[in-house]
Amino acid sequence: MLEFVKNSLKCLRPGGIAVHTTEFNVLSNDATIDHQQTVLFRRQDIDRLAAELLSQGHEIVLNYNAGSGPFDRHIDVPPWSGIHLKLQLEQYVTTSLGLLIKKAS
Repeated sequence: MLEFVKNSLKCLRPGGIAVHTTEFNVLSNDATIDHQQTVLFRRQDIDRLAAELLSQGHEIVLNYNAGSGPFDRHIDVPPWSGIHLKLQLEQYVTTSLGLLIKKAS
Protein backbone atom coordinates (compact mmCIF):
# COMPACT_ATOMS: atom_id res chain seq x y z
CA MET A 1 0.00 0.00 0.00
CA LEU A 2 2.80 2.43 0.77
CA GLU A 3 4.24 1.90 -2.72
CA PHE A 4 0.74 2.59 -4.07
CA VAL A 5 0.67 5.91 -2.21
CA LYS A 6 4.05 6.92 -3.64
CA ASN A 7 3.08 5.84 -7.16
CA SER A 8 -0.25 7.69 -6.96
CA LEU A 9 1.65 10.98 -6.92
CA LYS A 10 2.76 10.29 -10.50
CA CYS A 11 -0.88 10.82 -11.55
CA LEU A 12 -0.99 14.33 -10.10
CA ARG A 13 0.06 17.65 -11.47
CA PRO A 14 2.48 19.69 -9.34
CA GLY A 15 0.55 21.03 -6.38
CA GLY A 16 -2.12 18.32 -6.76
CA ILE A 17 -3.62 16.68 -3.70
CA ALA A 18 -3.79 12.95 -2.95
CA VAL A 19 -6.05 11.65 -0.18
CA HIS A 20 -5.67 8.09 1.07
CA THR A 21 -6.95 6.10 4.01
CA THR A 22 -5.42 2.94 5.40
CA GLU A 23 -5.61 0.62 8.38
CA PHE A 24 -3.60 1.80 11.35
CA ASN A 25 -2.34 -0.25 14.29
CA VAL A 26 -3.25 1.79 17.36
CA LEU A 27 -1.58 -0.41 19.97
CA SER A 28 1.88 -1.28 18.70
CA ASN A 29 4.65 0.50 16.86
CA ASP A 30 6.63 -2.75 16.70
CA ALA A 31 4.58 -5.89 16.08
CA THR A 32 1.68 -5.87 13.63
CA ILE A 33 -0.35 -7.91 11.17
CA ASP A 34 1.35 -8.15 7.79
CA HIS A 35 -0.40 -10.91 5.87
CA GLN A 36 -1.07 -10.97 2.18
CA GLN A 37 -4.61 -9.59 2.50
CA THR A 38 -4.40 -7.77 5.83
CA VAL A 39 -1.81 -5.19 6.80
CA LEU A 40 -2.04 -2.91 9.80
CA PHE A 41 0.45 -0.11 9.33
CA ARG A 42 2.32 1.13 12.37
CA ARG A 43 3.29 4.69 13.15
CA GLN A 44 6.90 3.88 12.21
CA ASP A 45 5.71 2.77 8.73
CA ILE A 46 3.75 5.97 8.17
CA ASP A 47 6.55 8.15 9.61
CA ARG A 48 9.04 6.49 7.24
CA LEU A 49 6.72 7.16 4.28
CA ALA A 50 6.26 10.78 5.40
CA ALA A 51 10.01 11.33 5.73
CA GLU A 52 10.58 9.97 2.23
CA LEU A 53 7.85 12.14 0.73
CA LEU A 54 9.06 15.25 2.57
CA SER A 55 12.62 14.62 1.33
CA GLN A 56 11.23 14.71 -2.22
CA GLY A 57 9.60 18.11 -1.61
CA HIS A 58 6.02 16.88 -1.11
CA GLU A 59 3.88 18.03 1.80
CA ILE A 60 2.01 15.58 4.03
CA VAL A 61 -0.51 16.12 6.79
CA LEU A 62 -0.81 13.43 9.47
CA ASN A 63 -3.00 13.32 12.54
CA TYR A 64 -2.38 10.43 14.93
CA ASN A 65 -5.02 11.56 17.43
CA ALA A 66 -7.10 8.43 18.09
CA GLY A 67 -9.91 10.41 19.72
CA SER A 68 -11.30 10.25 23.22
CA GLY A 69 -15.08 10.29 22.79
CA PRO A 70 -17.36 7.36 23.68
CA PHE A 71 -17.27 5.88 20.17
CA ASP A 72 -13.49 6.36 20.04
CA ARG A 73 -13.07 4.35 23.23
CA HIS A 74 -15.28 1.49 22.01
CA ILE A 75 -13.29 -1.37 20.49
CA ASP A 76 -15.52 -3.64 18.42
CA VAL A 77 -14.98 -7.40 18.44
CA PRO A 78 -16.73 -10.20 16.55
CA PRO A 79 -19.62 -10.53 16.16
CA TRP A 80 -19.42 -6.90 15.03
CA SER A 81 -21.80 -4.43 16.66
CA GLY A 82 -21.91 -2.07 13.70
CA ILE A 83 -20.28 0.70 15.74
CA HIS A 84 -16.63 0.30 15.00
CA LEU A 85 -14.27 3.17 14.65
CA LYS A 86 -11.79 0.75 16.18
CA LEU A 87 -11.67 -3.02 15.68
CA GLN A 88 -9.89 -5.83 17.49
CA LEU A 89 -7.98 -7.89 14.90
CA GLU A 90 -6.01 -10.69 16.48
CA GLN A 91 -4.21 -9.02 19.42
CA TYR A 92 -4.20 -5.56 17.80
CA VAL A 93 -6.58 -2.64 17.74
CA THR A 94 -6.95 -0.94 14.39
CA THR A 95 -8.62 2.18 13.07
CA SER A 96 -8.42 4.19 9.87
CA LEU A 97 -5.71 6.75 9.24
CA GLY A 98 -6.00 9.46 6.62
CA LEU A 99 -3.07 10.69 4.57
CA LEU A 100 -3.25 14.08 2.86
CA ILE A 101 -0.37 14.65 0.45
CA LYS A 102 0.35 17.68 -1.73
CA LYS A 103 2.65 16.92 -4.65
CA ALA A 104 5.77 19.05 -4.89
CA SER A 105 5.39 22.07 -7.16
